Amino acid sequence: MIRPVNLYLFRHAAAVPPSDPSLDRARPLSEKGRTRFASVVEGLESAGIVLDHVHHSPLVRAVQTAELLMPITVETEAPTTTEQSWLAEAPTPALLRSKPVTQTLVEDDVAWVGHEPWIREIAAIYLTANKRAANAFPFRKGTMLWLEGNPRPGQMQLKAALPPRLSRLMD
Repeated sequence: MIRPVNLYLFRHAAAVPPSDPSLDRARPLSEKGRTRFASVVEGLESAGIVLDHVHHSPLVRAVQTAELLMPITVETEAPTTTEQSWLAEAPTPALLRSKPVTQTLVEDDVAWVGHEPWIREIAAIYLTANKRAANAFPFRKGTMLWLEGNPRPGQMQLKAALPPRLSRLMD
């Protein structure tokens, strides 16, 4: 049985515009995206949010967003970020119940950094057990949704939805 957790879902910060679709995986954050998301992190820190671990998609913009979250992670001897390929693909209830996913939820406060539309589909599955409800969860770049509860489809509750502008104002 998986115990209740705080799951923080982040959409990566703003990246440079795509110039070539074949190079999409390597698109880095824009300077403006970095600066704005660093302000988001400062706001989250002011609010007392501390993460035990950050899991991210392998795409460069998600990796860089996860790195910007380091100031609000618990200091440990072990790495506090881990690449998860499933954060760069369409989620299903079966995927979210799979061992690779549930093993990321062994700590109390965990962040996942991913992409649209998948990150909002993850929220919809955990909150409503229905992926089609994803449109109810707008996910601008740099947005965070805080879910709490048993990480099973339909068994989590939405604690907060923080668009980047609101997170920056918390600082």
